[in-house]
Amino acid sequence: GGLAATNALSRSLGGEWKVWSWNPQAGTPHYIYGTGASVASRFASADEAVVKALDLVRANPAVFKADAANLRLDAAPRAEGKQAVLFQQTYHGLDVYGGRVNLTFTEGGRLFVVGSDYYDGITLNPSASIPANTAVDIARRALLPTESVVTSFEPKLMVLPVPQSETSVDF
Repeated sequence: GGLAATNALSRSLGGEWKVWSWNPQAGTPHYIYGTGASVASRFASADEAVVKALDLVRANPAVFKADAANLRLDAAPRAEGKQAVLFQQTYHGLDVYGGRVNLTFTEGGRLFVVGSDYYDGITLNPSASIPANTAVDIARRALLPTESVVTSFEPKLMVLPVPQSETSVDF
């Protein structure tokens, strides 16, 4: 897993890369860092960084194992000379809890950190099996067994990867 991902990144972009942490359930590198690779000239805007990040995800399937069509831009913060691009994984429009892909560049366009917690193989029905108010009621009873003040919130339907073993999940 990790060695294949770093070797693929080195072949594709050059540089030396190391896996900092691995997601065994997704089968993806949670974080890879390295000497970096110059992949663009200075980014004039976050939008330019987002376009470049998506191009890199598409061009490096052995690293990210992600379908760019199932990624939604979550954020593209710029600070301290760095430009990060963070994507949220989706499935039929629903966010996948913990599913993400990220790339971090210098403002000068040098990629030096990437990560992927992309869960493939999701095949569930994307429709809710119970009404939202029923789900909220079940959660309140499970989490707040006694009367207490509850802040109201809007429930959100998501895909939840549930670990089945150290290397597999169900959804």
